[in-house]
Amino acid sequence: MSDLPTSPVAGDIAAFNKDGLKKAETQEKNQLPSSDDVKQEKTHQGVLAGVEAKPKLRHAETDEKVVLPSADDVKQEKDRQSLLSDVETGADLKKVETNEKNSLPDNDAIAAEKKEVELRSGIEGFNKENMKKSDTQVKQVLPDKETIEQERRTSVTE
Repeated sequence: MSDLPTSPVAGDIAAFNKDGLKKAETQEKNQLPSSDDVKQEKTHQGVLAGVEAKPKLRHAETDEKVVLPSADDVKQEKDRQSLLSDVETGADLKKVETNEKNSLPDNDAIAAEKKEVELRSGIEGFNKENMKKSDTQVKQVLPDKETIEQERRTSVTE
């Protein structure tokens, strides 16, 4: 305590009574890294060291493979270019008249469509209330219990 400077605060510190303080447990909040974190950091450091060390590189030959267009492709491109240049310059374009042809359906098609329209209107306009009520009669006779039992017995014995 002789190392403390002589000041009024230093005297208060030396005279402080520690018995009035409460006991407290220290909790460390700075956790150590896990083994996975350490491995990842070492790998990262290794990569950085390898990059900084300027590894020896080997010379490699490169082959450029350029695909040239076929004769058809060249011909199509030339035709397209000449067509575009002709359109831009307005070279020798001819006047053309457009004839619109609207073919009407023949009589058979008209009759078939008319028949279909009449059929649909007949179905849609059908009045169900004019129909007579009828009772359904079942004419199929079902076998009685004795017949069923007898058939079961014969099917089991076979």
